[in-house]
Amino acid sequence: MRQIGPDDRTSSDKTRYSGRILVAEDNTVNQLLAQEMLESLGLNVVIKDNGLEAFQTFVEEDFDVILMDCQMPVMDGFEASRQIREHERQLEKQRIPIIAATAAAQKGEFKEATAAGMDHFMTKPYSKSDLIEALSSFLSPSKNVAAGTPVTESRPAIHSEKSDDAPLIRGEVLRNIARINPDKGKDLVRKVLDSFTSQLPQALRDIEACIQSEQTDDLRRRTHSLKSSALNIGAHDLGALLNELELQAKAGKPLAPEQFIQLEHLAAASQNELLNSWESMLEEPTA
Repeated sequence: MRQIGPDDRTSSDKTRYSGRILVAEDNTVNQLLAQEMLESLGLNVVIKDNGLEAFQTFVEEDFDVILMDCQMPVMDGFEASRQIREHERQLEKQRIPIIAATAAAQKGEFKEATAAGMDHFMTKPYSKSDLIEALSSFLSPSKNVAAGTPVTESRPAIHSEKSDDAPLIRGEVLRNIARINPDKGKDLVRKVLDSFTSQLPQALRDIEACIQSEQTDDLRRRTHSLKSSALNIGAHDLGALLNELELQAKAGKPLAPEQFIQLEHLAAASQNELLNSWESMLEEPTA
């Protein structure tokens, strides 16, 4: 089973593409990682924070492929994809490949991606090799994808089981992030960790406010976003707990205050282990 995190060891360092990719992603940790991986593959990257901005940019500019997050504020990736396909039909434009990405890991989203007109489906956290596999279907010499091409799927699992003495952080994930671009690997890890740790307190406050007001829809969105960041940096236990809370909120079931206390304690412990892993990385010789 694949290691969680942007592990690019199985991909070729020589793999390169040419072209422009539009990335729709609201999470800053995910934006950093996606941009670094895609630019290391030779692509020109344009990032937008939600589906509406992505659709508007698609209408105004030319791209070769779109990487579309499914869960975003303002307009989600499904609606943005539907509007893109409708725009193509109205203007008789060539179909642009859309690669869906989500941290939900739920079969319902795979079906919805297909219905919205997406061409490939990846579950976060995806690796550089996952991106290469997805892009290779579209960024070939012809760069064409026929309408109606079946959606294909890449789905790593979210693990919730753990032994009492297992670490909260998979330190190898941080090393995998550094391997994305060996020339500035540790600097990228620092940027990713800074982004995560600086946003964590506010993210927890927002989740607590949603629990207190029993706003389950907003709670689902906020737990989903934090889960995505946690999994991308190797905080697998935190990601698994957030996944459980997201599913509970999606079912319309309010969370108990005790559940937030559990989340708060796990987030603090995970952050401490992350910083310890980072300090250990700093002591390692540069590859």
